[in-house]
Amino acid sequence: MRFAKLEHQVSSKSGPGEVQMTKIHRRYLVVDQGIVAGVIDAVINAGFVFLFFRSMTVIPVSGQTSMTGDLIITSFLLPFFTVLIATPLIRAQVRNRAIPPMEPPRTEHPLLRRLPHGTFWRALIFGTLFLATLGPICVAGFAAFGVTGWSFQQFLVFKALFAAIFGAAVTPIIAFCALADSGDRPAGSGLPDAALNL
Repeated sequence: MRFAKLEHQVSSKSGPGEVQMTKIHRRYLVVDQGIVAGVIDAVINAGFVFLFFRSMTVIPVSGQTSMTGDLIITSFLLPFFTVLIATPLIRAQVRNRAIPPMEPPRTEHPLLRRLPHGTFWRALIFGTLFLATLGPICVAGFAAFGVTGWSFQQFLVFKALFAAIFGAAVTPIIAFCALADSGDRPAGSGLPDAALNL
């Protein structure tokens, strides 16, 4: 295989439990899962702002339909759905040899091995983590700058930039974990991939 020599060279330089990345991995994480994901998230979130807020002249910072509520929901849903969508796709790319797997596998890493293999539970962990951290930061940021509301156009631009930066930052982390899932399937389990993704 074309990645065999490359994987051997990387593995020979790895310390115990230390994940080593090749240039292929770095480009994949930075470009495909960083820049491209950020652009996609910006377009999707701008679309949602247009769908839900286009009839409002001023969008308040708080309330039932507000900027704070929208950003808090996004801080959970964006990483949640990114894990659900990206993780199975990346695992399939590794299985098909489109991308070389990380070495050593996730199960040998002291931190990554704590993540569940199932995509739903992993998605729930990532979503909850960013909900608990990014959500309060958004609320505190609006309060610190005395923001009471923005026009539809202002919030549309802000939300697109927010989603682009958020997506470009969190998607490579999620992809990194998925790349390290090589060898994570229990030997002789006999379970189909769909069952292991639950």
